[in-house]
Amino acid sequence: MAEIGLIASVIGVAGAGLKLSITLYTFSETVATAADSIKAIAKDVSLTSAVLEELGSNLKHDEQARLYSSTALKTAQTVVVDCEAVFKQIDGALSKSMERISGLSGNGRRKGKGGKVVLSAMEKLKWPFLQPKMQELRANLERLKSTLVLMLNVLTYARKVQTEYATSDCIVRAW
Repeated sequence: MAEIGLIASVIGVAGAGLKLSITLYTFSETVATAADSIKAIAKDVSLTSAVLEELGSNLKHDEQARLYSSTALKTAQTVVVDCEAVFKQIDGALSKSMERISGLSGNGRRKGKGGKVVLSAMEKLKWPFLQPKMQELRANLERLKSTLVLMLNVLTYARKVQTEYATSDCIVRAW
């Protein structure tokens, strides 16, 4: 039964990550001086969400086969909770920035090429102070994504071994 809760949790966090990546991409397209690192973070969030979706799909597919142990389920739950925490931290930092920018754009803020908000030199200087935190969050996402990919590989291998065992067992019984 815990598997159903885990599957729902994985799918929910994956969806939240996809929404966050869209918001990050939108933010990077709205602000003329948005660093390329924002797009890189958006890409990392998107990729992590895709891996979460794949894990959820695999867990759902293998639910009846019981290819995973309780330890694997606990590990998956921990990774999903950690992903959700990182997504929330990124979202929090983004929300503060968007709030500040939307407040600025309403006060006759200059719009640049393509209607993008142009930040002042002082506002541009604030980004480097956020860089170490964002790099730490990106590193955490990379670590979590690697763990998720490893789990997917183990599930794929377990499914393959089970299929080969079932096939060879049928062949042996036929003899």
